[in-house]
Amino acid sequence: MSTPRYPGPPRYGPHPPPAEATQPVEPAGLVGPVGPANRELDAWLPVPGGVDSPTDPALRPVRRSWATVPGWLLAVALAAVVGVVGVLGFVKPGYFVARVLDQASVQDGVRSILRTQYHLPGVTDVACPSDQPVQSGLAFDCTVTLDGRTAAVTVLLKDDQGGYEVSRPR
Repeated sequence: MSTPRYPGPPRYGPHPPPAEATQPVEPAGLVGPVGPANRELDAWLPVPGGVDSPTDPALRPVRRSWATVPGWLLAVALAAVVGVVGVLGFVKPGYFVARVLDQASVQDGVRSILRTQYHLPGVTDVACPSDQPVQSGLAFDCTVTLDGRTAAVTVLLKDDQGGYEVSRPR
């Protein structure tokens, strides 16, 4: 038998209770062999605060947490996620961007079509609703002033690129 690592009686292992103990002590639970002195034991009863006990900081199980992951790795992962969300949200296919028609451009286009294609030179004012979404098949009405009287024209979007048709004034 080798010499004990620590002076005094051993404070671990399955020892009989002292003679002066009147009530049996319930163990906290059986723990497998921990530490070099306990390798030959199948199980041992921990003594709180004792040598080679589970409360010994050197023998506590190591738990991995986010704090042990290198900071640069978290920064790279976060930058990758932000980049993917940014591209998908704002560039292609643009989930966060609602495409709308430019009101001034539509009004100028309606005025130009009425003057050139319908040969109505008396068009003086065009008013179209703002924030119309670019959506194929969408139709909305614009009011025009034609030779001093008010009329309505229907604008029909032909495609998702903003191309449109203008009806005759009514």
